[in-house]
Amino acid sequence: MALVEMKSCSIRFGGLLAVANCCVKLDAGELVSVIGPNGAGKTTSFNMMTGVYKPTEGRVFFDGRDITGLPTYQIARLGIGRTFQNIRLFKEMTVLDNVRTSFCAHPGYGVPGSVLRTARFSTSEATIEAESMRLLELLKLDRFAHEVSKNLSYGDQRRLEIARALALKPKLLLLDEPTSGMNPTETHEVTQLVAFLRKEFDLTILLIEHDMSLVMAISDRVVVLDGGVTIAEGRPEDIQRNPKVIEAYLGEPVE
Repeated sequence: MALVEMKSCSIRFGGLLAVANCCVKLDAGELVSVIGPNGAGKTTSFNMMTGVYKPTEGRVFFDGRDITGLPTYQIARLGIGRTFQNIRLFKEMTVLDNVRTSFCAHPGYGVPGSVLRTARFSTSEATIEAESMRLLELLKLDRFAHEVSKNLSYGDQRRLEIARALALKPKLLLLDEPTSGMNPTETHEVTQLVAFLRKEFDLTILLIEHDMSLVMAISDRVVVLDGGVTIAEGRPEDIQRNPKVIEAYLGEPVE
């Protein structure tokens, strides 16, 4: 059984068909990249998978369960974490508190415990802080733990988004253009980071990315969208030679 599967998912916004008959399937442990030109429907597909949008047609399954139309918070609790194309941090909160917020999905205590400050509350909060600091250390952000997140560099804000997603303890991690706006050195570091996190946390990863060197270096499979339609799927080396991909995404070959 696949860990996650989109079955013939389409979505319309008024008269616009944004994604048509999208089929994406990932087995546990895979790293699959989704590529395509701007407006191809990549982020929209992510949004259908995570509950931001409900498909007009089709179903989404995760870990054997139909999650189509579930609220985003329920989907997150089931084990899907994500980052966003446009960084969405709590800008006025500290780096540490940004990560701590994700542990609200599995706090370890209820409302009475938080009000009465019970022993269980204190123990759980101490565990949450320790685990948050561990994630910041792994992402090389621990020295900024008490810094307001808006003061971080762009690259470090990207890393913080990943740390916050990992705090959900996901089975599936969706990364939406994690190297957007980065220079080649930063992109190389993110490539290494994604490979490390996949192994360290035993993650299944679905990645949207425009940097083809990253995609070809770490992907098990590549799915190509164009105009909301899946036009190709396969191993990175096969995708590089696919005429439809060359025409739609990489451009016409030069004589």
